[in-house]
Amino acid sequence: FRSGPDQDFATVDMAADQDRLYKRRIVLHNRRPGVGRILTVLWDAMQGWVAVTLIGIFSGLIAGAIDISVDWVSDLKDGVCLERPFFAKELCCRHQFETACDQWKSWPELLSVSGAVLSRGVGFLCYAGIAVGLASLSAWLVTTFSGYAAGSGIPEIKTILGGVHILRFLGAWTLITKASGLVLSVGSGLSLGKEGPYVHVASCVG
Repeated sequence: FRSGPDQDFATVDMAADQDRLYKRRIVLHNRRPGVGRILTVLWDAMQGWVAVTLIGIFSGLIAGAIDISVDWVSDLKDGVCLERPFFAKELCCRHQFETACDQWKSWPELLSVSGAVLSRGVGFLCYAGIAVGLASLSAWLVTTFSGYAAGSGIPEIKTILGGVHILRFLGAWTLITKASGLVLSVGSGLSLGKEGPYVHVASCVG
């Protein structure tokens, strides 16, 4: 049936889209010769490349932010940087390779736990507790704000490329929830990859 902006899982009329594209190009090429026509035709030919370039830039920036955040969240299970709490351990101790890093403190050290056995036990409880909390927060974000952010998103992307319109699957809330949930779930230590979700993230950006 015919597609519409308010119809979920509606099929896209490919023939109608191609017809509109053909008519638009005819109108462009039938314009009065001049600088305006040249610039309009040139922009019509370039806008696809411009869009792909911008999508690549913004997707790369988001992916970089996700990677940095994952490193910080993952190290947060072991301890924290005193002067810069939002720095991962490697970044916190980047100037202290040969000596002990006095800026990074483990949770047993912050809690002033004495004794090797007790220190290991407290460290394990903090590690496990923070990991469970991060994974639970990721699940809560997805179930509360955008269920479409669950999973890799690749099967749905293939469905959209096949001509099916899925409302809100590529929306802003899905992008925010996907990026935040990805940071929390991967940082918690779950056996997940970032490559598949990056496809969904880039599609949301586009």
